[in-house]
Amino acid sequence: MNSINSEVLHSIFRFTAIDLKSKSIDQIVSDGLKLFCELASCNYSALFLFDKNTFELNFYSISNFEFVGELNSTFEKFTDEGIISKAIVEGEIVEEMVVKNKIESFFSIIPLNVPNGMIGIVIIKKNSSLLQQENLLFYLNGFSINFALLLDLSLTNIAKEISSKSNSSSIVNEFERVNFDYEFLAAVLNSTSSGIILIDKQTTQIIFGNEYALNLLAVNSKKIIGTKITDYFLIHTSIASSNKPETFDGLIHKDDGTLIPVLMKESSFRYENKTILIYSFVDNSELKRYESELQKAHFLLEQRVEVRTEQLLDSNSRLVQEIKNRENAEAQLLKFMWVVEQNPIGILILETNGQIRYANKKYGEIVGETSDKILGHFPQFFNLAILNISKDNFESKVSKGEFWKSEILNTRKGGEEFWMSLYIAPIADTRGVIINYFVLIEEITEKKQVLDELVNAKLNAEQSNKFKSYLLANMSHEFRTPLISILGYAQILENEVEDDEHREMIDVIKQGGNRLLKTLDGMLQLSDIEARKISMKPEKINFEQIVDHIADKYLDQIQEKGIELKLNVKFDEIFFYSDLELLQVCLFHIFDNAIKFTNSGIIALGAENISEDGVKKVDITVSDTGIGIEEEKLSHILSAFHQGDEGLTRNYEGAGLGLTISNRIVELLDGKLKIFSRQNEGTKITIELPIIPAAFQQKLV
Repeated sequence: MNSINSEVLHSIFRFTAIDLKSKSIDQIVSDGLKLFCELASCNYSALFLFDKNTFELNFYSISNFEFVGELNSTFEKFTDEGIISKAIVEGEIVEEMVVKNKIESFFSIIPLNVPNGMIGIVIIKKNSSLLQQENLLFYLNGFSINFALLLDLSLTNIAKEISSKSNSSSIVNEFERVNFDYEFLAAVLNSTSSGIILIDKQTTQIIFGNEYALNLLAVNSKKIIGTKITDYFLIHTSIASSNKPETFDGLIHKDDGTLIPVLMKESSFRYENKTILIYSFVDNSELKRYESELQKAHFLLEQRVEVRTEQLLDSNSRLVQEIKNRENAEAQLLKFMWVVEQNPIGILILETNGQIRYANKKYGEIVGETSDKILGHFPQFFNLAILNISKDNFESKVSKGEFWKSEILNTRKGGEEFWMSLYIAPIADTRGVIINYFVLIEEITEKKQVLDELVNAKLNAEQSNKFKSYLLANMSHEFRTPLISILGYAQILENEVEDDEHREMIDVIKQGGNRLLKTLDGMLQLSDIEARKISMKPEKINFEQIVDHIADKYLDQIQEKGIELKLNVKFDEIFFYSDLELLQVCLFHIFDNAIKFTNSGIIALGAENISEDGVKKVDITVSDTGIGIEEEKLSHILSAFHQGDEGLTRNYEGAGLGLTISNRIVELLDGKLKIFSRQNEGTKITIELPIIPAAFQQKLV
């Protein structure tokens, strides 16, 4: 049973608020046992009342008489085994499991403290364990207290002579029942001129609030029962529990955000082996308002009797403003205290010897301690040996007004270790003398774990990348050496063989070998770039020379495919420094792709110097009217071994390294490579380079 039906709770509330004059003792017992069954979802419930001195059974009632026989045998068994006496002596719910015909039944014995010379128990039978349901136990304990109270109020004059009747070995006792005016007690509590709240100390939950308290808090009795006092009050925890004065200041915070200062008093009493806390309080706002009005009246009186009226008016005005400022400051302080108490970070104020003077609620949650175990004590971390810092070092740092920060491993109550981030700053008086320490504490156990995982993942990734580069470099060299031999002998055979069929075979060998050699060269280039094995040589770039090299290398292929080559370059206006060899390799790879994926149309090469936000740059563009790249593939087209046309059925050869190598080279040259493409319309690649790369500036000085 994870939650209690609201209708059952309303029935309990109405039951505990009945007019005793309108109900007989039989009706009270019958209704009470019925509510026990509804609350605990039990098969039946029964009430037993004993003489407090002789332990003789004086009264007995059951909610369902069909189970009288079973209950009598169970009662005799529990009496013989001492279970009944155990529940009565300990004053706590005792549960016993009974197995009959392989069916488990759970009997719970609930003790009742009924005065008038009697003690009582309620036995309920369920098909499941009651002790595992903390929420249900709370309500059963509360209802049993109210039930016992009603019995006590109803049984003020127990019949001296009780006739016993036997019915299937059961005992039915009759009492003289006298109604008692229960409303008298409520009237006493409600007639007081202060708020009264009763709290179960064990559960820290509110069990009663009088009319004054409910009106001041702007809640009804149904809403306040079962909540905690910290839901409505901010009590100054800077007052240690062991030294708490008879009265102390508190603050009510309503649901609408209104803050009301109150004067509070705390006391307690024992009832049914439980400690009940009593909080009484009065609204202090009127008193403060009267004090303020009295001060104003005092200054007005001085104004009338003083000769220098103008000066006194001015003085009074300043004083009134000071009062307003003070009231505003107090309001801000109250709000600040509320923010501090609700802060998700632990906050402490320490004496210079390390003793805790103030702690907010979050700090108690972090270390797992209550306020009486915190205030006036020393935090575990305020041990300079734990902080791993010398006393002189610590004091020299904070004496300068600096924030001292550290991450330490601390221990919670119960022995659980946890990491916390610690910030300590000094609080100095007007003379600069340190009078307190301000401490911020944040639990970072999960952050530390995530950071450790990220560091390990980064190390593993770097190790894997080094291994990959090493493997690529070595494997590429191992393949390249015999491949060059194959191509060399293929060239010799082509010169020697005259048979056309054999020459075609040799040509196939050369084409395949050159394709593989190109792939291996690309892998070597990529491996060298990623391993940072490339040495860059800065020089002023002659862009016309680059265009000549491109024309020498690709003009025949462009003309063979019937593609038009356009140049949009004013050579005398292009000025920048870079590595000529790397830049040419980059452009060669881009032109390889442009020619490969363009079957007709135009390939254009452009270059111009630009200025963007006052920074001078050079833009080099290569555009084509080829097949273009699908939009969803643009995001990973710069990754190694990716092409716009992929898969086993792709129409274009190549390993997909060209754009990857070009992008890596542009990054080495402190530039950016941008791609704009539309499928079936073409592709435009822009290389954006600085006039002088940062890596070259030192070399060019």
